[in-house]
Amino acid sequence: MLGPYLERSEWGWYDGSTAKLNNWNPWIHSDLLLATALTVEDRASRAALVGKIVRGLDHYLAAQPADGGCDEGPHYWWRAGASLFECLELLISLLGTGEAVLTEPLIRDTARYPLLMHVGDGWSVSFADGPARLREAAPAVLYRYGLRTGQPDVAAHARALRGTADPVLPEDATPYDLRRVLGALLDPAWRAAEEAALPLPGQGWLPGTQVLVAREAEGTTRGLLLAAKGGHNDESHNHNDVGSFLVAVDARPLIIDVGVGTYRRETFGRERYGIWSMTSAYHNVPEVNGHGQPPGRDFAARGARAELAPGRAALTLDLAGAYPARAGLRGLGAHGGAGTERGAARGDP
Repeated sequence: MLGPYLERSEWGWYDGSTAKLNNWNPWIHSDLLLATALTVEDRASRAALVGKIVRGLDHYLAAQPADGGCDEGPHYWWRAGASLFECLELLISLLGTGEAVLTEPLIRDTARYPLLMHVGDGWSVSFADGPARLREAAPAVLYRYGLRTGQPDVAAHARALRGTADPVLPEDATPYDLRRVLGALLDPAWRAAEEAALPLPGQGWLPGTQVLVAREAEGTTRGLLLAAKGGHNDESHNHNDVGSFLVAVDARPLIIDVGVGTYRRETFGRERYGIWSMTSAYHNVPEVNGHGQPPGRDFAARGARAELAPGRAALTLDLAGAYPARAGLRGLGAHGGAGTERGAARGDP
């Protein structure tokens, strides 16, 4: 595995030499880095491999939104943001230095993403191919991430996700991997951590990822929760869903995203947008004069703006650019498009 990675260059999306964000980058690099640490004894080979891995991670971070969000949703974060932390943790261990990287705003904000996207009762905000229920959370990793970045609420969220389950092998956390099982097993602080409540932030806006999440009251799953997105139609595992939104009441999804269905050959090819669940017609966005949203980076929201205040959160998007010209949308204001507002407030849903 390490030989082809070092010697061949056609896998640009693996090693980060392509500019487009790919959430598999830190996942693959976390395995490559661990394999290097455990098996490569030649110093020159180790240096070459670690150097290429670090360059690949640099490319990932350069493409990552500054808000630390994951455009594939919280399910994929556990193989993107969480794997990035595992890479940094291992590099610091190997080099005996580098703790300062954990104070970087992007690294800290990446750790906060699971808190913002949590709905409650096992549900999460789900866009793109991410499922609405987490199937592969590794809260021990998030717990260390929170502690090492000095964010107690991140660590508390991780401990709350564990609940009363076994700290090493919770029954509902499958599929699990050996690395993360051993990490939990060999972490006495995680095993001894006291039970904690979910922090449940009241509001959050990710301006780069263009996702708003707002709940009626901070610290509780009671009441209304709104999640809405802008973005563009060439995101990772993209659905044509610019302007889509979700609503939950008392931690139960009410207005939903139907998700991805079962992966098959067409999911990963040119036929992807022939699958009904990928099209805008089956998301919470309008059809305009009979036209839905096409795929492609150019079909995007413009002028995304969030307004956050006590008891009120609103997201304003110009959706004209997400539709083809033949839809006949005319621009309004400086951004040249029709505006759509998604808002949620106590007593003013």
